[in-house]
Amino acid sequence: MKIVGDTPAFTPPYSSVDLANLFGIVTDAFNPEQYRNGYCGYGKYDDTGNVVPVAVWTAKPRQTYEVTPVVTYYVSTGDFHAGDVVDVTTLGAIAKIDFTTAKAGQTMATITHEIDGRYSGPVFTYPPTKRRP
Repeated sequence: MKIVGDTPAFTPPYSSVDLANLFGIVTDAFNPEQYRNGYCGYGKYDDTGNVVPVAVWTAKPRQTYEVTPVVTYYVSTGDFHAGDVVDVTTLGAIAKIDFTTAKAGQTMATITHEIDGRYSGPVFTYPPTKRRP
């Protein structure tokens, strides 16, 4: 990341990282007093096609950041809208679905909402058209 025209920008040359499911951001030298609003992070598309932040931090000069997003979902009951930020610690019963614990290629998870309000742990499976490794 460089400051180009007073704006943070990703500029070539781009490089790669050594591990799967990881991305890196390298910041060049810049004056942090002059550019106090420089941030790094990543986002996701919401249901309307807008990018919403998932993780953000203040960019510092001459740093290498390596980020491994964890694909974790939470299932619970409540009244929320797409794009809402939810503190899962304030919810009642939840099911945590952490795909990093699934086998490679298992991209489906099934949970059961039990009669007593609890959720079962996830059962990971392969999609119907996916061959097992």
